Amino acid sequence: MLEAFEEMVNTIVELKTKVDSLSNLEIQITALKKQVSELAKNTHNQSDFLDINEAAKYLHLPKGSMYNLCSSKKITYTKLGKKNLFKLADLQSYASKYLIRSKSNIALNYYNK
Repeated sequence: MLEAFEEMVNTIVELKTKVDSLSNLEIQITALKKQVSELAKNTHNQSDFLDINEAAKYLHLPKGSMYNLCSSKKITYTKLGKKNLFKLADLQSYASKYLIRSKSNIALNYYNK
């Protein structure tokens, strides 16, 4: 009888260890899902569209300035319903128009002509 009781206690201890291990795995899976979600949210490739808030953040401009650029047709965008959407490549192209070159870069371009 005592042996059976000790065996049950050992089995319960083993089960508790396994349950604790499963709980730790569940916590790790939840953390990984959150990381994947954040990475997906922050990762855009050339074909992805950014909304006006993301585009403004990418260009370090106020949202109102983005609307002004759209209304004056100074930036390429897509109108989908009421939303203005921007391709990352178009934002990069727009930003590169305002690239300020260093004096050494200007001189290098002059002599390489």
